[in-house]
Amino acid sequence: MVLVFALGALDFSAAVILFLLKFFPSLKLPAIALALLIIIKSIIYFFDIASIVDIIAGIIIIVAAFGYYPLATYAIVIWLLQKGIRSFI
Repeated sequence: MVLVFALGALDFSAAVILFLLKFFPSLKLPAIALALLIIIKSIIYFFDIASIVDIIAGIIIIVAAFGYYPLATYAIVIWLLQKGIRSFI
């Protein structure tokens, strides 16, 4: 149960950092660190379709950290937020 909360907190914090990254570019280092953690988590649990979406989310977070913020980023923010909130329920 603790692992579910920890992974949910990782998803939730990544969503918040990704949303704030557009307004505060100084969050580049935490964004890249969270993206790498999400990618590592997704590789460990690779047998689920959600893990494949998480790998894509991690790549988009890294791309957004370097200044390219596509419209699909908001879909990733919503995806990570719902995963984070769902793990706390």
